[in-house]
Amino acid sequence: MQLTMKKMGAAAIAAALALCVAPAMAMLTPGTAHAAGKTDINSADIDVVTTKLVKKTGEYKSLTTYKNGKQVKPAVKVTVWQSGSYDAEGNYIPGKSIKLKKGKDYTVSYKNNKNIGTAQVVVKGKGAYKGTAYYNFSIKPKATKVTKVKGEKKALNVSWKKVSAKQVDGYVVSVYTRDKKKHTVTEWDGDKKYTYKKYGYTHVKDVVVKNPSATSVKVKGLKKKTKYYVTVQPYKFVSGTYKERYNQWDEAEEKIIGTRVVDQAYAGASWAQASDYKAGKTK
Repeated sequence: MQLTMKKMGAAAIAAALALCVAPAMAMLTPGTAHAAGKTDINSADIDVVTTKLVKKTGEYKSLTTYKNGKQVKPAVKVTVWQSGSYDAEGNYIPGKSIKLKKGKDYTVSYKNNKNIGTAQVVVKGKGAYKGTAYYNFSIKPKATKVTKVKGEKKALNVSWKKVSAKQVDGYVVSVYTRDKKKHTVTEWDGDKKYTYKKYGYTHVKDVVVKNPSATSVKVKGLKKKTKYYVTVQPYKFVSGTYKERYNQWDEAEEKIIGTRVVDQAYAGASWAQASDYKAGKTK
């Protein structure tokens, strides 16, 4: 179903914004790579890298932002689990994860990866691996920046940098209060752990701005003489289809015994990454 701005009120839009545009496939069933025969690539763990940890700030940056019509190609990592075994002397060798080699063990291609909405990675087995795996990811609108937050009586006037109207259908302005003290937060980059001191934020309200050309809005109904923190997040309504493969896994044989590929429809809002917080105080 194609969603249109004219037919939707603020409540309906807010509900639509909760939809996930690109329902990523769940982690594929782990299997064991066998020396003899071919293993279905769907039995591997496939990781499509769509975010990056900014180590200085501890925040995650989207790697799948719209690139003005150019192809968006997130990196793909494919691993399989090699079960533990015993050597000739009876010593146990623990199982381990093995990274497959692109070009030798699998190939990667992309579909619908230029426009905002759902794009797809197609991983095909090669050499000792067979079959095709699909992974869906979201191409997001470009983020914006809050340029000014001016306080008024129980209100804030919020201004932001405009994003091309072709990329967005509107903006969501979110207002928060901030904790007085920072908290210890742990973030992970792969298997590496990083610890940061961060403020916690409590959500107060959202304002949906339906005009894609808008660059400001007045947020009313706030407490007087209170400091707030504001973010702005562009969004765009999209719809379409993507392919998803369903596998029937045989636990006893540790292999896929049947597959089918179906077209899935989606309709919802594609979110840009939220802007950084900017403070403002009401009068």
